[in-house]
Amino acid sequence: MKRSTYKKWMVALSNVIILIILFSMAGCKKYLQIPAPTNSISSQNVYTQDATAIGVLNGIYIKMQGYTDLSISPGCSADEFTLLSTSVILNLTYSNKLNSDASGNTDLWSAFYKYVYYANAAIEGLNQSSTLTPAVKQQLIGEAEFIRAWCYFYLVNIYGDVPLALTTDYKANAVLTRSTKTQVYQQIIADLTDAQTKLSANFVDVTLLKTTTARVRPTKWAATALLARAYLYYGDLTGDATNYTRAADQASAIIQNSTLFSLVTLNNAFLTNNQEAIWQLEASPATIGGYTQEAFLFIIPATGPSSSNYLAISPFLLAAFEPSDRRRTDWINSVNISGTTLYYAYKYKNNVVRSTTTEYETVFRLAEQYLILAEAYAERGDLVNAATNLNKIRTRAGLPNTTASTQSEILAAIQHERQVEFFTEFGHRWFDLKRTKTVNAVMTVVTPKKGGVSWDPNQALYPIPLAQIQAAPQLQPNPGY
Repeated sequence: MKRSTYKKWMVALSNVIILIILFSMAGCKKYLQIPAPTNSISSQNVYTQDATAIGVLNGIYIKMQGYTDLSISPGCSADEFTLLSTSVILNLTYSNKLNSDASGNTDLWSAFYKYVYYANAAIEGLNQSSTLTPAVKQQLIGEAEFIRAWCYFYLVNIYGDVPLALTTDYKANAVLTRSTKTQVYQQIIADLTDAQTKLSANFVDVTLLKTTTARVRPTKWAATALLARAYLYYGDLTGDATNYTRAADQASAIIQNSTLFSLVTLNNAFLTNNQEAIWQLEASPATIGGYTQEAFLFIIPATGPSSSNYLAISPFLLAAFEPSDRRRTDWINSVNISGTTLYYAYKYKNNVVRSTTTEYETVFRLAEQYLILAEAYAERGDLVNAATNLNKIRTRAGLPNTTASTQSEILAAIQHERQVEFFTEFGHRWFDLKRTKTVNAVMTVVTPKKGGVSWDPNQALYPIPLAQIQAAPQLQPNPGY
């Protein structure tokens, strides 16, 4: 489908989507406590025609576009950013002094359960529909399962044990307790395994019936990418080596699909529809942009920091780059303000309003699959293949092959590579510190230098918002809050 036709489809559907979302927002704010309104995305009328059913999932993607909190909050909690303003809401996150009061916290809990509600409503409505084109129905169910798994992946890694709401039954959801991390991962894996069987193996356009070069809808490969990550994290949680084997299998399947995926140059890795991208989010045609929110927020202008640009790259991250690492020069830029050099993330380079769109927000890319495969091999003791896949990413960055030779050295080298490869991308660094059990050692040093008094290990999990605990006391707060 031509891009102009795609835009027309998106604009036409956006009117339906906006109405759907406006009617459903109130019911999703406290999804675990109250019912959805009757005129919402749970209405069966929405699922009688392909266009309106597709519009439900498009609505979720539009809401997700530019949701940079997933990069900003975990990056501030870890050692990626220097916060340039003490007045912004992130101050408590940055200084590792979060509390359960909503004041000063980014409420990721409510945001993700809102998307879980959308996904559950879509799964129920789609399964009950008998009038949709079969291929459209199958793709949409797969997309909804994928979105639900994606939400629960972030919920479990941000909050730990979380309630598993799998229906729109508000009475059942109102009394849910927190499921264990193991149970949540099992649900994530189940959703993604089923989604793989339903999602297209090709990128499809807005009709879901034609192939396209645009990589903005989830495919079988997006589900596979998240499944590879989920198995890796689940292996860290359980210590079961079988999960590392499964992670390797999933990552290998993507890497071997060289028709669709290959590593590209560093400066092309975030361009629209590039070969490294597994899933991207397209900027809404209704915005005045042309740029991604990452470019808008992370690039510090020559005039200096502002209420929109207040995050510089931290000295900890700058020091992590090896000499001659091209990621240091291609993905980080700087500006001199009154004699002080401020470094900022420059993966996304176009921040010009009303410009031609050249970049999409990239959620999954091939580089991660190489490092998942490397880590899975290392965990199983296959150090040769671990080093081979690690070196794929180092070579792209202009670096020599790793000198690590023991299992512990290679695992440490992989974590270092992840730090300098995925900085400012969807919380990778924060989650890596926690799953590898290095968070206490690192943050004990980092927190005081960020303005915190000292590191409290309880801060590794974010607090469930106080309003949620008050509305559903059975949830129980995280330790220390």
